[in-house]
Amino acid sequence: MAYQRSSQPGRPPQRRNRFRIGGPRKPSFLEEHGIDYIDYKDTKLLLRFLSPQGKILPRRLTRLNKIQQTALTTAVKRARHLALIPFVTDTEHY
Repeated sequence: MAYQRSSQPGRPPQRRNRFRIGGPRKPSFLEEHGIDYIDYKDTKLLLRFLSPQGKILPRRLTRLNKIQQTALTTAVKRARHLALIPFVTDTEHY
């Protein structure tokens, strides 16, 4: 971790945020296209948020907020249970 030196002795050093410098955040795919509801039957949309192995991508890659990521996870699990999308894909063909 990168720490800044404290100007006053006796105070603990303050942490700096390495990841977010500033500026406006980039909108998510759902915000760009005006999608309000993630439907489990929309497999084309769900496959966009899955890795080639079939894993759900994390929030830092999908740029979704917490509520959207939870809805995505629920929709993917429902679609997997109904066999609309596979649980695991074969990685040898990629």
